[in-house]
Amino acid sequence: MNRARLLSVYQMPFLLMAVIIGLDQWTKKWALAALSTPIPRCWKEVTLPDGRRASQLLNESITELQQILVAPPQGVSCWANTPADHVEIFHSWFWLRYAENRAAAFSLTESIPEWFRMPMLISVSILAVGGVLWWLWKLGSEHLVLRVALGLVLGGAIGNLIDRVSLGYVIDFIDWHLRPAYGWAWTFPTFNIADSAVVCGGALILIFGGKAEGKTEKKSTDQTTSDDETFTEAST
Repeated sequence: MNRARLLSVYQMPFLLMAVIIGLDQWTKKWALAALSTPIPRCWKEVTLPDGRRASQLLNESITELQQILVAPPQGVSCWANTPADHVEIFHSWFWLRYAENRAAAFSLTESIPEWFRMPMLISVSILAVGGVLWWLWKLGSEHLVLRVALGLVLGGAIGNLIDRVSLGYVIDFIDWHLRPAYGWAWTFPTFNIADSAVVCGGALILIFGGKAEGKTEKKSTDQTTSDDETFTEAST
């Protein structure tokens, strides 16, 4: 395989992919640290120094229970993260808040059982990455806009794939909505940088993909015709 061709085909999309993955993972770590609070997932099973289970505090002492959730006893390892605070960029429509998405982008496929959904989403992501790599090879070094689009899709797909493999869910934190101040409420599913990259890349593919494929097919046809004419002249 020609090294020069590899560089010409993959260098720019891979650089864009690396930027998207880096930005995506950094912002997710920020959201985890700034917008969530760690609590023990198995808090109900925590045994207190006096021998009681934490679950008993639901009916006995809510204040004591809150203290346990904020500062659980030593030895508790089954941690989870719960939304703690949010950042209001624009009060009426743009917040940053922590969310965990175990479904596809924008909470799609939520109705599918998790035992099937997670392996399916990981498999689909891997197939998507393979498909993008093949398409880039097919395009070669032409069609700059389409290669940018595929680089965005590649970075977004791998960014969320890293979350699914390492965490079992995807961290989301961008919250768009319209609050009842306008007389009605609308909330868009919480998303992240990786989702945004996939959507932007997909939009560019829809707009320019057909034109690029047409040019590629035309060039291939012209090249075939030229080769046939050369062969015919050589035979005569």
